[in-house]
Amino acid sequence: MSSEYSARRPTAVHEAGHAVLAFGFELPMRSISIIRDGAAGIEGEVDLPFTSDVWPGDTPGDFEETLNRITVLLAGKIAAWRFCGARNDAGARHDIEEAWKLAGAVTRSDAEARALLEWLRCRATGLVEFLRVAIEALAQVLLEVGALSADEAGAVIRAALEP
Repeated sequence: MSSEYSARRPTAVHEAGHAVLAFGFELPMRSISIIRDGAAGIEGEVDLPFTSDVWPGDTPGDFEETLNRITVLLAGKIAAWRFCGARNDAGARHDIEEAWKLAGAVTRSDAEARALLEWLRCRATGLVEFLRVAIEALAQVLLEVGALSADEAGAVIRAALEP
C-alpha cells in the first residue's frame, strides 16, 4: 500500500460515509470527490445541497428530514474513525458546525441540541457499521477515480448492497 493511498483513504472513507447515508435517506447528492490540494493536503467533498444556510424560509424542512441531514453530516467523521482510525478533525469541523446549526434550529436550548446530537451520533454510528460494505466499496472506487456523479455513486452503493 502506497503512502499516497494511505493518506487519501481516510478522506475517501469520510466522504463515502456521508454519501452512503445520504443515498440511504434519499437525500439529494450531486457528486462526491477527493482531490489533492497542494497546501491544504487532501480534500474531499460530497456535494449535498442541504447545508444549514440554504433552507427556503427561516426554518428547516420537516423534523425527520432534519434528523437525517444531521445524521449524514456526522457519518463522515464516524466512518473515518471506525474504519481507518483517523480523527480527521480539520475535515470534519465544517460538518460538526453545520450539524450544530441544524440541531439548534429544531431545539429550544443548547442542552437539547447537545442531547439531540449525541443521540444522532449513536444513530450514525450504528448506520455506518451496518452499511460498512457500501462505504468501503464507494471509498475504494473513489480512491481509483477521484470523483463520481451522484448516479455513479448510487450504482456503486447499490451493487455493494446487493445480496
